[in-house]
Amino acid sequence: MESNRVSIITPMYNAKRYIAQTIQSVLAQTYPDWEMIIVDDCSTDDSPAIVLEFARTDQRIRYFRQPENGGIACARNTAIGYAAGKYIAFLDSDDLWMPEKLERQLAFMRSTGAHFSHTACEVIDEDGALTGQIRHVPREVSYKQLLKGNPIACLTVMIDREYFADIEMPRIPHEDYAAWLHLLQAGGTVYGLDEVLAQYRAAGNSASADKRRAAVWNWNIFRHYLQLPLWKSCWCFVGYVYHALRKRM
Repeated sequence: MESNRVSIITPMYNAKRYIAQTIQSVLAQTYPDWEMIIVDDCSTDDSPAIVLEFARTDQRIRYFRQPENGGIACARNTAIGYAAGKYIAFLDSDDLWMPEKLERQLAFMRSTGAHFSHTACEVIDEDGALTGQIRHVPREVSYKQLLKGNPIACLTVMIDREYFADIEMPRIPHEDYAAWLHLLQAGGTVYGLDEVLAQYRAAGNSASADKRRAAVWNWNIFRHYLQLPLWKSCWCFVGYVYHALRKRM
């Protein structure tokens, strides 16, 4: 394990419209000790050729193709298995980072002693235009607080693998939220750097935009993935609904 390296986990499926921009946002990082592990989940478009062209000019970009389509969680887990860095960061194939993202976040983690951190991000539309929406982050998030809702945007996360050795995303909807809960279940805190260091691309047809479906997904996480007792699952679900309605109001 390379002690200063950040392994960037990027799942990809038919991302030819955005993948070049995503890679360029990594190449623009002011922190140089990174590797970008792109796992192709059996794309049928030209995105593999785009990635391979970048990989030919920069050996820090590593491309792997899944033997069969397994979904985003499976692709992320495959990438984590190839990672050589002490730190794991996540960046999907349509999202972007600001140039100082890695440098600022690593400095924040080292100064605070954080093992799990995230940052603020801004939302862009499918064409890359700013929507004016900024997702700010709290200074600290505990397991109990995380049960009330997920303020952690996956593209902003950085995790120290020496502290959290078992980083794996389950193959269920809202897999990132479930993974964060699993990591914190035994204790620990997520520390937030409230600086906009990433851009999340919101797709209008995203399945997670369906609030009722998302509510079902969260119930399944509480009751079946975490296997919480029925009373506690209900308590967590009511808290999730309350905070979701409060946010929208």
